[in-house]
Amino acid sequence: MSVAAAAILAGGRGRRLGGVCKPLLVVDGLTIVQRQLEVLLPRVPEVLLLVADLASWQDWSGPARLVVDDEPGQGPLGGLATALRITGGSVLLVAGDLPHLSPALVDALLCDEGEGDGDGGDSHDPDPDAVVPRPHGRPQPLCARYSPRTLSPLLRRLAAQQRRAVELLTELRVRWIDDAELAALDPDGRALTNLNTPADLDLDARGPMR
Repeated sequence: MSVAAAAILAGGRGRRLGGVCKPLLVVDGLTIVQRQLEVLLPRVPEVLLLVADLASWQDWSGPARLVVDDEPGQGPLGGLATALRITGGSVLLVAGDLPHLSPALVDALLCDEGEGDGDGGDSHDPDPDAVVPRPHGRPQPLCARYSPRTLSPLLRRLAAQQRRAVELLTELRVRWIDDAELAALDPDGRALTNLNTPADLDLDARGPMR
């Protein structure tokens, strides 16, 4: 499933960081969104910035297209639904607070080869509904690729007020990227480390998205 676009989730309110727009935080001289765009733009036809509103992005002039989430208040799954509807194709979904997004991991998520297995997955599936990292057995649905087939079960879940992204995976055929593969793709173990609290801003935090 070739990807139509990458979609950066940029609409979170960053409550634990005082309400800041996390993609606009500066890390090593660049905003997180700039760091992510450096990885994504050479690899995908288009990058969408999924925002709750345009207030924090009035001065944006970057190469990504601003898209206001048409499922407000529905969290990351609402953003994914917006991106799938707009593109009509597969989407690489990326949380907007990952300052160390790995080119190798992105390449693996975009790769059409591999096998799905485990919970919610079919083995030897050449065309999975999703490709998802699973470090230490913990699925990371906010740095993953989704086929347009995801939209139907996704909309059913939103209508039922079921907004947990990880639970959506139980309805999909998933190709997992597990520890052995992740160790080669991300030897420093930082690609899935996100920023949630002031303590994370020193970038010494380790581990997958919380």
